[in-house]
Amino acid sequence: MESTNYKVVISELVSQFRKQIKEGEAYFDEGKFKNSLAKYFLASESADSTYRTVANLLIENAPSEAYRGLFLEMISWQLRYYNAQFYYHFSVAMTTVDEQRNEWIARLITVVKMSKVIVNMLLNIPMDRVSEKMKIRIDKLLKDWGEGLVELVERLRLWNVPYQEVAHIIEWARDQGIDF
Repeated sequence: MESTNYKVVISELVSQFRKQIKEGEAYFDEGKFKNSLAKYFLASESADSTYRTVANLLIENAPSEAYRGLFLEMISWQLRYYNAQFYYHFSVAMTTVDEQRNEWIARLITVVKMSKVIVNMLLNIPMDRVSEKMKIRIDKLLKDWGEGLVELVERLRLWNVPYQEVAHIIEWARDQGIDF
């Protein structure tokens, strides 16, 4: 996609985001929380689309392999952050009981889903734009992430904590061709 097309797409996504946030705030102020949450969800979808669009633009238009490598490094540390957060949230959950534990497990699931966004972005990197060395690095990142999820499911099972949502993400990852 040409840069001018990206500008149009990004502009439209940002406009959608701002509109959804404004409408979400209005519904929230009126006490219409179900309408508000729907608008905030749409805003988050617009933000995610914008993030992926900008990321693809950076990869496609990076002036050198070094810039692509730096961008990949940034993404890899975001994924590592989420992986560490899996275990942080799980550890906190195990120090709590009942409803508090359920809240922390729900947060854990949210972090896993957020990591899936990063993984999806890695899967969508145009491989014809990166070196063989970067392809190997991306594969290793994806493998490490998948192995971390498998380990997380094993620990959740061991402690009799619901794990089905994480297991579904593992299934999605395997369907995407991630080998772990």
